[in-house]
Amino acid sequence: MVKQVAIVVFALLISSYGLSAAYGNDTFVYDNGRTAYPINTDKIRMAEEKIIVMMLGDGFSRKAKVTCDFIFENITDKEVSAKIGFPAEDQYYHDIGEGEKRYPPLRDFVALVDGKKTQVNIRTQEDKYPVLYWYTWDVTFPPSRRITIRNVYETGLSLSYYNQWFTYILTTGANWKGPIGHSEVEVVYDSVDELRKRVKSASPDNFKISGSKIVWDFINLIPKENIQVYENNMDREGYLSDPTHRLFERLADFFRKKEYVGGKRDYTEQDLDIRKINGIMSFVQQMKNEYAGNVKSGEQLVTEINLMYLRLLRNEVYAKHGRYFDSEYLRKFFMKVGGYNSGPEFNEASLNAYERKNVESIAAFEGKLKKH
Repeated sequence: MVKQVAIVVFALLISSYGLSAAYGNDTFVYDNGRTAYPINTDKIRMAEEKIIVMMLGDGFSRKAKVTCDFIFENITDKEVSAKIGFPAEDQYYHDIGEGEKRYPPLRDFVALVDGKKTQVNIRTQEDKYPVLYWYTWDVTFPPSRRITIRNVYETGLSLSYYNQWFTYILTTGANWKGPIGHSEVEVVYDSVDELRKRVKSASPDNFKISGSKIVWDFINLIPKENIQVYENNMDREGYLSDPTHRLFERLADFFRKKEYVGGKRDYTEQDLDIRKINGIMSFVQQMKNEYAGNVKSGEQLVTEINLMYLRLLRNEVYAKHGRYFDSEYLRKFFMKVGGYNSGPEFNEASLNAYERKNVESIAAFEGKLKKH
């Protein structure tokens, strides 16, 4: 039943955007005019590549606008002429019914060689599953020189009941001579909030978040793994799955259950480092595959949540004395925890010696984490 639903959704979307599972790096191809398949070369290396993926659309009609810039170098002293191909998987190739029109997976595909637009042909490689479409064109590589190739296209995201996802094939880059000198991939969202609420997971996990971008940066890459970004499905009114909301709820539950000791003793590292607090680390582990935030790896996820925890722990001291918070997040959090009553009578002098020292210790530990 799930497969039938997926096929129906696919039929609705494909006429607008096309739908395929993955799209990937240029490579040498054999092209006999009807089918194509990748081949290796020992003459041309990929010196650099930069891939920019703009994530667009709303609801269940998400698409990606992709710009790929490649710099290739002919390492021989002879001119090399070749067919270059750009692959796009189509997992629904055989699901097209009789009489239905078949749409190639990539829309408005363009290839430019040193800034000049070139003729692109479309072939299939049906011995693969999913079936590969190849967008092919002719290129001449001058001896001992570099050239640039730009590919631009749009495509719909792949879709299941729970997720939408984008895959970029890096592994075809292994067909060039040696490693890829410098490879950078950026997946760009409209805003930081859009990224946080949409992204469920991304791989490989050695990425960084820079504002509203997920960025992978590789040096001397031998590509063995593809880029994947999974999004939570969202309707037009709101989010069907929001990991940041669940994190808020779990932290509020943790603070509700723990005893407040900030006014009784000095906090130690055992109180400040969440890696040493089982009640927090248990759900941090669960969130590794669903929470992007400003993180690149499991370790950075722990650091970010540790900073959130320290902010709450520091302000818990003030919440116990009824301080009014300008931050709506803090007000909602401590109201959720319970026992928080703010008023204009709050006075900093109401903090005892332990509390003042603990606020300083927490702030110092926050500064230490932010430096790493």
